[in-house]
Amino acid sequence: MKEEVVRLLREEGYECIELGGKSSVDIIAKGREGIFVIILLSNMDSLKVSHAKDAIRLAKLLKGKVIGIGERGRANRLRNGVIYYRHGIPFINLETFRNMLKGESPTITYIKGREVVFLDPEELRKRRERLGLSLQELAKRVGTSKETIYRYERGYPTTEETAQRLESVLGSIPRHPAPLSFREFKDKLTMPFSQLKRLGSEVRQFERLPWSAMARGNVFISFLREKEVSRRKIEQINRMRGKLFSYYLIIGKKKELPYIEEKEIMEAENFSEIEEIARERNE
Repeated sequence: MKEEVVRLLREEGYECIELGGKSSVDIIAKGREGIFVIILLSNMDSLKVSHAKDAIRLAKLLKGKVIGIGERGRANRLRNGVIYYRHGIPFINLETFRNMLKGESPTITYIKGREVVFLDPEELRKRRERLGLSLQELAKRVGTSKETIYRYERGYPTTEETAQRLESVLGSIPRHPAPLSFREFKDKLTMPFSQLKRLGSEVRQFERLPWSAMARGNVFISFLREKEVSRRKIEQINRMRGKLFSYYLIIGKKKELPYIEEKEIMEAENFSEIEEIARERNE
């Protein structure tokens, strides 16, 4: 699946960064529509919470979108044109992703065992009024309440079944693309990354990425603890430098690599000092 996803993205002009090993994220894609942080899983229900948190934190930091691409859930295959959710990550199948890249956004979201759709609220109201129906009268024909119809006209989603009943009365109603939203997780930063935040940087800490944390000020900097350094990780980081972030720093005294001692972080007065160290030691 990974080769096909990369091929589709590149056909649409995206630059793809592939992460290997046990990384929580499989692909980071940059293109005209922004950045996608992508997780690939045959079974979306095998997604770990720690991996979901990493993907969401990275997408937030990069101001991108996170999306999962899979084939099935625990019980059923993922249907075309439907968005599913696992640990706050929106999942779609490969065909839906292919169509999405072509500008055909999915219109159905699967939530708590139901398929819901977003009808055009303004068009719904206009058609009801054109037929001279009150909220109460339309609700009676559809088999719901006046308050529910009022919510639909304010943009609330409805089930596919109710949407079809509404359309049997009002005619076909345009559907809005289902939002690709994702859940927010509270960040718990450990030292010295919490210090970077106090210095004025936007910071995210990760569990299963090639770097331990990323910090954003005037530039992006990736941080890796010295004990976590491996040749494979350094190779990956060097491939991404200049694409996802400007510099990287190893927290420790491994001076054959761009390093920063923890005490330098703790003694800094603002994040620009860290940026200057990164510039000097990445040259």
